[in-house]
Amino acid sequence: MPLSLAGQKTVSFILRMEMNLFEQQSTYPTNMPVRDLMYVGKLYDKHIKKHKYNIYGEKRIKLPMPRLVTLYNGKRNIEDCELHLCDSFDEGLDRNDADVAVRVHLININQGHNEKLLEKCRPLYEYSWLVDKIRAYYEQMEIDAAVDRAVEEIPEDFLLRDFLVANRAEVKDTCLTEYDEAETMQMFKEEGRKEGIVEGRKESLVESIKELMKNLKISTEQAMDALGIPEDKRQEILLML
Repeated sequence: MPLSLAGQKTVSFILRMEMNLFEQQSTYPTNMPVRDLMYVGKLYDKHIKKHKYNIYGEKRIKLPMPRLVTLYNGKRNIEDCELHLCDSFDEGLDRNDADVAVRVHLININQGHNEKLLEKCRPLYEYSWLVDKIRAYYEQMEIDAAVDRAVEEIPEDFLLRDFLVANRAEVKDTCLTEYDEAETMQMFKEEGRKEGIVEGRKESLVESIKELMKNLKISTEQAMDALGIPEDKRQEILLML
């Protein structure tokens, strides 16, 4: 599993006609159902083209069933839950009447959660252990020192030990990059609240959105999420971009 402390990693595969889509998140994935809906659409498009299915014909085509799982290792103390696409619909609508439904299973993989799962999947347990150690040491020292200390303390019997020790520089670079990204996102979020939302300076928000998209290579929606822009203000701001 790719190491990620402040970003996200996605992997998908088809097994026995099930399309498994796993994503690791360290921030609460409020919009994961929307993102997974888009991911699944793209995967189905590739699947249909690969097998040269005729979706306009009368014969029903066979599609793999999607299984959507988000592995959460953020700092919130949350229990496993389900995220639904209908939660993004306007509150004035009857959400049960929607013609499209998406359900995402959110699984907390932090230390102290889902112990049976972590016991059965050794690499996942070791990953969870490493993240926990790095976070703990990061409260006492710089991130590069925290990574060094955590890697040095990896037990000898860990399957990931040799890989992490041999690639310590890459692990450190990943952590540094992602923590810098997290801090940058938080900085812009605070700035957005102060200048854009509280004082109504939409021009400042637009510039912040553009800068976030350019520097962090993220989408407009992700930039607005990072800045904490309310849903009722987004359309107006989008027209200014």
